[in-house]
Parts: sequence; structure tokens; C-alpha cells
Amino acid sequence: MVIDDSEFIFKAIENIPSKYKRRFDLAKNGMEGLKKYLHWINQGIMYHLVLCDLQMPVMDGFETIRNIRAEEAQRGYPKTYVCAMSAFEDPGTLKFSLFEILETISKAKREGMDNFCQKPLRPEVLNKLIETRCEAINIPLPE
Repeated sequence: MVIDDSEFIFKAIENIPSKYKRRFDLAKNGMEGLKKYLHWINQGIMYHLVLCDLQMPVMDGFETIRNIRAEEAQRGYPKTYVCAMSAFEDPGTLKFSLFEILETISKAKREGMDNFCQKPLRPEVLNKLIETRCEAINIPLPE
């Protein structure tokens, strides 16, 4: 699943090579992503990979992951692999300091994120993330 309020990531998903194409659920904010997550987990289906923006309206990525991790713990389910994403742009200053970037990454890890990618997410990074995740859970990729 991809949880992001930016249309750019959705276009990147559409343009990944066919060998990496899997079904991706798309959510425009954390609340929508959490609802989709709960819908599928209630049917016994877990996501193999969640890409989650940290800065979104309605519910940010930190709150989203806290809710996902709470559900997993309550049900005794294994952790869903979650990759945090951020562009590190503040509309007021257009830049974060190095300290703020490192603190954001550290907070994402403390909240339960498994990995971190900086936006804009380059196609080769997305492809490698999908490939690595598929290999880790023994999902074969077509040649």
C-alpha cells in the first residue's frame, strides 16, 4: 500500500516496470490508509509492503504507524514492513536542517518504521525496495 498525499508517488507506482508490478492500494492520507489496512487485516490479509509519507493532512505517518503497530500487537500478527517517506520540505522555510532530518528519521524508527526513503522516490529506489522485499518473503519475481 502507498499512503501519501502527493500525486507524484502514485504516478511513480504506475510507471514501475511490469516485473515489479503488484497490486498497490493507494491512500491519500493516514486515516484512509489505516481504514484500508484494517479492512484487509480483518479478512486475514496482510500487506507485504507499506510506503507511508510522514507529513500528511488528516493523520500523519507517525500516527498511522502507531495505529498499525497497535493492531498487530493486539492481534499477535507479525509486523508489516513499513517504509517511511519524506521530502524534508517545510512550506515556511523550504528546507529542514540536518538535525531536523536526522531527528525525523530517528522518530520514524522509534515509531516502528522499518526503512526510510527520501522523496521524490526515484524509480530505481522503488524497484530495489520492491525486489528486496519480495526476496525477503519469498515472492518470486518474473524474469
